[in-house]
Amino acid sequence: MAKIQEVQFPFGEVATDLIVYVQGFPTNSSYCRIQYLLTSATGKQLFSDYYTLTEEEFQGWGEDNTYIDQIAAARIPVVIIDEPIVQ
Repeated sequence: MAKIQEVQFPFGEVATDLIVYVQGFPTNSSYCRIQYLLTSATGKQLFSDYYTLTEEEFQGWGEDNTYIDQIAAARIPVVIIDEPIVQ
């Protein structure tokens, strides 16, 4: 989960977090599908969509999962202001 610059939704809802899920894929795959959600500070889901990474994006993934967050953020678009520390 990554903290994002607040996004105002209708009826006073404010998105504060970006959550990205990577759907399972075989080890010999050259692409994968992600689901990304915008949620409020209380965890209420305000937006959800899916995206299939291109072969180039998939190959660029490496070991840093924040890379996937950045791809999702660019698709929406939102600005990530704080990402978890990767250890």
